[in-house]
Amino acid sequence: MDDPLSNPFVPDFILAKAGQREQEQLDHERKLAAIRTQSHALTWTGTAEELTETIKRWYESGWLTAESLRDALQKASIHFAKPDGTPVIKPASPAAAQDSTAIFSPSPTYQKLTFRGTEYDLTEYRYAPLIIKVLHESLKNGEPGLTTPQIRKRANLPHNGKMYDWFRGTGLWKNLVVSAGPDLYRLDISANP
Repeated sequence: MDDPLSNPFVPDFILAKAGQREQEQLDHERKLAAIRTQSHALTWTGTAEELTETIKRWYESGWLTAESLRDALQKASIHFAKPDGTPVIKPASPAAAQDSTAIFSPSPTYQKLTFRGTEYDLTEYRYAPLIIKVLHESLKNGEPGLTTPQIRKRANLPHNGKMYDWFRGTGLWKNLVVSAGPDLYRLDISANP
């Protein structure tokens, strides 16, 4: 078959439309090339939440080497960009990152953590590590706190039991896990206890 653009029987307006599409595609490719030359970042077309979860999985599985999950996310904020060149994940300020990791540093499973200089072992507790993980993720996402039903859903907890029951004996209730309002909970990893 012949190329329709070289066919003398194709009307000029069709040729013009095809040429315009090719020009638009070429302009788009030039913009992407300009972005790529300005940055060594990898292009991420998913959402920030998907990238955060991916980095978390890579860190926990050992595929990504970093001092902490926060460090891994900080590196990802530098190395991954949206197609328009903007960062997918907002980089944390270095001072804030250092302060919060000195205050709160969990293991990848959240069964062991350091909080304000004290080490906690939660391996004997079934739900406390899951709740802390969910609350930590919500804090990193900028949420003011989570309700008990939200925590139960995100951590796949049973529908019975109260929050304080799941932390009884850990030393973390009203210390790390605090109330942020009526039936609203968050982690308190601020510099001031």
